[in-house]
Amino acid sequence: MTNETLKSVIHEIDSLGLKSVRFLWHGGEPLLLGLKGFEYALEIQRSASTNFLNTIQTNATLIDNDFADFFATNKFSIGVSVDGYEDVQNANRPMSYNRPSFDRVIRGIKLLQDRDLKFSCISVISDKTDSEKYFEFISNLGVRSFAIKPSTSTWEHSIDLISYTVFYQEVMKRWLDLDDPNLIFRNFMGYAENLLSGKNMKPLCSQSGFCGHFAFITPNGDVFPCDQLDDPKYRWGNINDTSLQKIIDSKKRQDFLEAVERRNKECEESCVAFSACQGGCSFCHEFYTESKYCDHLRAIVESVRESVACVLED
Repeated sequence: MTNETLKSVIHEIDSLGLKSVRFLWHGGEPLLLGLKGFEYALEIQRSASTNFLNTIQTNATLIDNDFADFFATNKFSIGVSVDGYEDVQNANRPMSYNRPSFDRVIRGIKLLQDRDLKFSCISVISDKTDSEKYFEFISNLGVRSFAIKPSTSTWEHSIDLISYTVFYQEVMKRWLDLDDPNLIFRNFMGYAENLLSGKNMKPLCSQSGFCGHFAFITPNGDVFPCDQLDDPKYRWGNINDTSLQKIIDSKKRQDFLEAVERRNKECEESCVAFSACQGGCSFCHEFYTESKYCDHLRAIVESVRESVACVLED
């Protein structure tokens, strides 16, 4: 993203008149912007009336002492994308020329830990990922929370939903058996919070029913509902030629919101899992056939429901 577009993004957000905004640096790999790019962005943010709360999702391979110091000084919330133990990380996320990435990721994580910076992790699960090895790795990483998601692509090692459901249930069981209050399994906690409260606690976006209430802005200024719904049919506009307020109020976005609301209403009326999943992920509804994705959600929610019931009985 150019400095000009980055400046426009911040000014357009500030023009909405909001008290505070969660500003998520995502990618691709956002650290490719370079430290000077981040310093420029924060300079623009500080001149705004909006309070910008910065969060970054990074693969950690480019974290050095300067970046780690910058995150600490500027109170960034940090998420690390790491897919697990060495073999699976190198297979899932190779660097250029198929070089291994695991050691670079661990080096970056250690630089965060040296500064006592807390971080969360998200892992993309493939058909190569072993649940026992994965949980052993993640539970010893020093992370405060973790989340998992299936590989959703045409990649040859993408995991099918039945296998992913089993993987999820195995990780959930190991996490419950560990019983460590300092390690949060965010997928489980999101479903459990919704079930126990009897209302939408707005946890992970895929469990909140709030698809369309976020804006993903690409390097060229295009605006989409999220980084996965980036097909041109989901493009709401571009901040370089249209104000963000007009994009938010646009018919394209309103049509999208109405479609999500209709689907969620149908789910609520017909599915016992809705109180926990709140309709699930819009991208997954499209990527998988509706029945397969909903079968997966029902199986996961039932597992969570049973686990919560056992804890309450004890």
